[in-house]
Formats: sequence, structure tokens, C-alpha cells
Amino acid sequence: MYETRPQVCHDFNCLWLRGGIAGDDSSRPDQLGILFDSFYSTATSESRFIAFELWNGAFDEPANAAMLAELAAGREVQLSYRNGSWRTLLSPPPAHVPDPAPAA
Repeated sequence: MYETRPQVCHDFNCLWLRGGIAGDDSSRPDQLGILFDSFYSTATSESRFIAFELWNGAFDEPANAAMLAELAAGREVQLSYRNGSWRTLLSPPPAHVPDPAPAA
């Protein structure tokens, strides 16, 4: 995103850089105010998808809230707020399909 940054930041590849977040440059972390990452936990054998709020209120901006809801439609998304709190967005449960009426 920019050349002058600490080496540890230079070596880190967020989900946007790895192609895991759709969109153009407007989807970059410095534009959205959200940094996305995902990883596989060998301890729990689970994939984790995390969104870090880079400035206060970034999760609440309408376009970002819509993006988070869309991402959460297919997976659990953990939100890390600037104030240190966490929240989990869960996929909605599948719609209930009633049993067909018994044949008469």
C-alpha cells in the first residue's frame, strides 16, 4: 500500500493483498478503515475470519456494514473494535422449510 513502513508491516499480507476481499483500491484497508485477515488454527482445526477496525466507527459506515453482512452470510466473522472489544457476526440459520403435507 505504501513503501515507507516498518519491515514487519511490509512482510504482512492482509486478506485484501492476498486477493480474499473483492473490489478495487477502494477496498484497501486504508480506504475502508477495516483490515481483514483469515487463518487456519491448527489447535482447533478451524478457519477464522477476522475484521480489525482501523478507526472508530469504521464498522458502522453504511457501505462497510453492508460488506460485513455480506461476508457473514457465508461464514462467521469476528470483529475487533478499536476500543478492544470483540463481536462475532454469525451466518443466518438456514430458512425453515416445512414438511410437506401428508398425501391424502
